[in-house]
Amino acid sequence: SAKAPFPFSEEAKIPPCFSEKGDFPCSSNGCSQKSSFFRRIYAEAEILEHPETKRILARFPDIPLLPIRHYKDVFNARHQNLSLQQKAPSLILAANHGERFYKGARVCQSFGEDHFYYTSCMMNCLYDCDYCYLKGMYPSSNLLVFVNIENYLSDLDALLLEHPVYLCCSYDSDLTALSGLFPHAEAFCLFAAKKENLRIELRTKSANAAFFTRLYEKLSAQNTKNLRNLRMAFTLSPQAVITAFEHRTPSLSARLSAAKHAATLGFPVRLCIDPVLAVPNAKALYLTLIEEIFKILLPEEIEDISLGMFRIAKDYKKQLRLAKPDSALSYYPYEQTDGVYHLGKHFQETLLNALLAALLSHQISREKIFLWEAKEDV
Repeated sequence: SAKAPFPFSEEAKIPPCFSEKGDFPCSSNGCSQKSSFFRRIYAEAEILEHPETKRILARFPDIPLLPIRHYKDVFNARHQNLSLQQKAPSLILAANHGERFYKGARVCQSFGEDHFYYTSCMMNCLYDCDYCYLKGMYPSSNLLVFVNIENYLSDLDALLLEHPVYLCCSYDSDLTALSGLFPHAEAFCLFAAKKENLRIELRTKSANAAFFTRLYEKLSAQNTKNLRNLRMAFTLSPQAVITAFEHRTPSLSARLSAAKHAATLGFPVRLCIDPVLAVPNAKALYLTLIEEIFKILLPEEIEDISLGMFRIAKDYKKQLRLAKPDSALSYYPYEQTDGVYHLGKHFQETLLNALLAALLSHQISREKIFLWEAKEDV
């Protein structure tokens, strides 16, 4: 049979501007792209005097600044080339005057929460994963940052008057990876640590251990170390999958090291083996991933685990193929259930059951494992 077209290689090649141990862009002296990763900066005229805008612009004094009327004039422009933009993105600074919090989507894990929300204070990610739904969701690969974080927090305060909230802050960008540039991840964490009825999740593929150290020190300084309200969620994949499909992201070992650091400081750590991809030798790769996890992390250092197969909304799949026409993942024969494309039932059952059994064998209790499976009533 013909060899499957998955470009696996031995080692992940990470550009120098993506640090294995610190913020993005990396702070090492040898990084030539430290201040020039963004091609240009667009900023809405109304927020040019916003303190956060000034701070960001001061960080990039050599990048051309173009004032604009509204971010949609650039972000939603027609006929953009997402692949080229991903290689040399622009930064767009704006204010979000519309809705800021949304009910969780059905393709997302709700973790049993009754009031599950997510927020989009940034749009797009500087990592470049072949399977990312953002490539099908947005008409641009440029990074859009809403600087008016104070309005997000005031809206969240109002929402908390109605009921408790479980908030995922980092679905539409990797806030932890970008925390050295933008304050959004830290702002949500410091806010949540003071609230009795708010819990947040920060999902990341970064190895930014420095973020957890800084956050812990700030929580200690304000005499608020309510870490139980914070879920630090690390997306983990086999190293072969990272190399082939999760471009620019840190290695598995670097992510696990950061997760260990967060757990050592006392942050609840969630591990996300999600999405599981239909790659050659998938069962062996993902079982090896589980063994690698428990070489670094103790079972008691893991708050819970999210386990789920690849899935994408029907409307986004076509755009994903246009954005990644050379990726094998764009052409896999997925099945569709109620508007969601996903892996086939047999692949789903056999692989998920094997991974579930492996996790249980490492003394992870079943109630700590959250499983996403395609069902007829998805």
